[in-house]
Amino acid sequence: MSKTNHLPELGFAREPAVLAHVGFGRTKLRALVAAGEFPAPRRLGPRCTMYDAAAVRAWIADRAANAPIVMPKTPKAAQAATEQVTA
Repeated sequence: MSKTNHLPELGFAREPAVLAHVGFGRTKLRALVAAGEFPAPRRLGPRCTMYDAAAVRAWIADRAANAPIVMPKTPKAAQAATEQVTA
C-alpha cells in the first residue's frame, strides 16, 4: 500500500496529508481545531479519524484570500543585499 500525502478534492484525508498542505505541525493543527478555527476531524470508525478534504481545501483558500500582501523590497535595498552576498 502506497503512503502518500495527497489531499483529494473530495472525500477524506488522514492527518499527515492535511499537515503536508497547511504548513504547520500537529500541535498547532489540534489547537486550531480545539479553538474552532479549523475543520474538526471525523471519526469514521474505532481507529479511523479523518478530515473532510473539501473543508480543509476551503479553509486553505480562505486563508490565502485573506493573507496580507507583502510588498517586494525596493530596488535599492535589493541591490544592496546582492552586493553584500557577492562581496
